[in-house]
Amino acid sequence: MGIFGSMKEVMKKALIFFLFIAPYSVFSQGFSDYYFVLWSDHRRLNWNDFVGVVRPYSHYTAVTSSRIYTDDFYHSSDTIKIKMVSVFDKFVSWTKIKDTSAGKYELKHEQDHFDITEIYARKIRRALCQVNNMTTYGPVDSITEIYNAELDKEEDKYDIETNNSIDEDEQKKWNVKVEKELDELDAYKDNVFVIKLQENRINK
Repeated sequence: MGIFGSMKEVMKKALIFFLFIAPYSVFSQGFSDYYFVLWSDHRRLNWNDFVGVVRPYSHYTAVTSSRIYTDDFYHSSDTIKIKMVSVFDKFVSWTKIKDTSAGKYELKHEQDHFDITEIYARKIRRALCQVNNMTTYGPVDSITEIYNAELDKEEDKYDIETNNSIDEDEQKKWNVKVEKELDELDAYKDNVFVIKLQENRINK
């Protein structure tokens, strides 16, 4: 059993990557398949997805880098159509585990990190769909920022309470908690959703 890291350790590196590369790549199918795993009910992480450079002197056995990426790929005078995805960055995430058929318990800990990211993507979608009388694009940015801050706290809480997966009882509790929250937010799992505006123009 090892000690596992959240995305905090690699956030600066990941943030730079997403600011300058992701806007042109996440929604390009061939590019995204190579660099990222997009969250899906039918696509679970495997150790082959962790292709980042290993930090040999780190006390972590694996590090997961995941985040929420949002793009408004269509808007008109009264509508914004948004695509919001949870992504796992293969080239920032890494593992010291060599045998990819082993470490199922450890891999579940990392999958939960990715699933928590998806939970907060669903919370953002729900919050945006519940905004009444939206007249500008502003709430999209502000709500996303609020929930991303909460996501960081939740990822930290997860590692603290499970002691980075060492506490097996707490890990089991979190496994149940994560699955439960995903089920409760199932109505908001679609990556693409539409927001109706109340005025004749939007201000980004």
